[in-house]
Amino acid sequence: MKKILFLTYVYPYGYYNASASCSAKIMSELAKDSDYEVHCVSYKQNTDKKQPYALDSKIILHPIELKEKKKRSKFRTHMQIVLRMPIYPIISPCRIWKHYKACEKICKRESFDLIVSQCFPEESVLVAALLKKKGVVQKTLNIFWDNIYGKKPARVIPFWFAKRRQKQMESFIAKYTNRMISLYPIKRYHDLYGDVSTAMGKRTYLGIPSMTLPAPPVPTKYTELIKKDMINILYSGTIIKPQFVFDLVEMLNMSKNIERVNLLFFCQGIDDKTKEQITKKFKGNISISGYIPLNELLSLYYQVDIFISFPGDTYSICSKCYEYMSYGHPMVVFYDNIEDVNKATFSKYPLCLTQDVNRSVGQRANDFDMFIERTLGQQVPFSTVENLFLSDTPKAYVDFIKGML
Repeated sequence: MKKILFLTYVYPYGYYNASASCSAKIMSELAKDSDYEVHCVSYKQNTDKKQPYALDSKIILHPIELKEKKKRSKFRTHMQIVLRMPIYPIISPCRIWKHYKACEKICKRESFDLIVSQCFPEESVLVAALLKKKGVVQKTLNIFWDNIYGKKPARVIPFWFAKRRQKQMESFIAKYTNRMISLYPIKRYHDLYGDVSTAMGKRTYLGIPSMTLPAPPVPTKYTELIKKDMINILYSGTIIKPQFVFDLVEMLNMSKNIERVNLLFFCQGIDDKTKEQITKKFKGNISISGYIPLNELLSLYYQVDIFISFPGDTYSICSKCYEYMSYGHPMVVFYDNIEDVNKATFSKYPLCLTQDVNRSVGQRANDFDMFIERTLGQQVPFSTVENLFLSDTPKAYVDFIKGML
């Protein structure tokens, strides 16, 4: 039996983001095969009043004495970036060292055939590189859900400086790994600016493994937010720029269907004052909630009519859209840069409208109304979606892992 150790963040109770979702799906897919024993390093968590976003009894957990990172105010985050610029893109050397020492003990106690590290968190891939460099482990795979080299830096960090430091760190990581997986949108960045030399022959590009058959729905009190005989439009995730929400509201207000629109947000990133401004401005029906238990959110996905996605970084793919497409409903993907990889990627989905937020509000409202007329009530079978995005499944990653052993 082959033993594989995954270095994760706060599986299975903590902060649920794209990397948490992806790693959980890959581990569960691999654990289905009795020829593989799946282990997982996870940060210490306070499980009180928390529901697991994923929990597989076949996965052997190794909690380590590192706590989930605390959320900071914008001012403290800004100051932290400025003060730690000399060691950029490293955030906390102490945290990396503690992570390394904890993993070193586990790896010496057990005998693993492969270490799978992932970025996010950033320290995970650095720890794997140190384990390989010091001879603690023999074979590693780094998965970059969020690349270090090519990541858009904070505004206070000069681009030329960030690019050089990012390249240095990823070069070090690539030097001490056997294989690397990056998401295929970053390939465009590598084509433009070049990849790190130490990654030559090691890097493979795959999609986001979020394309999975949806679990059956569970009862949830949030069902009452779904309005019968209305167009239920849902967004879930983090709001990076509230202005995009105001742009959406302005566009929908000009739609001839505005009186039928029921807009649902399950998100973070909107404070009470902004929430009040959005609610007051919107002419349709709107509900803005925080995060809710994942199984309840996914149950709502069955009942909505349209999903929406807001613009992100040009070279970052939206993993949430893969979850959306798994349910087969229409989807609107907004972008603010013609080079946005999400535009090209999700245009393949039969029920997708990609819309440039820089176009006039009237044009966008008209396109939206035409999209509603054409797609409302339609659904794409999961098998069709899966065949369109074969590299975006957990199986694609599991096949790659098995190929290394």
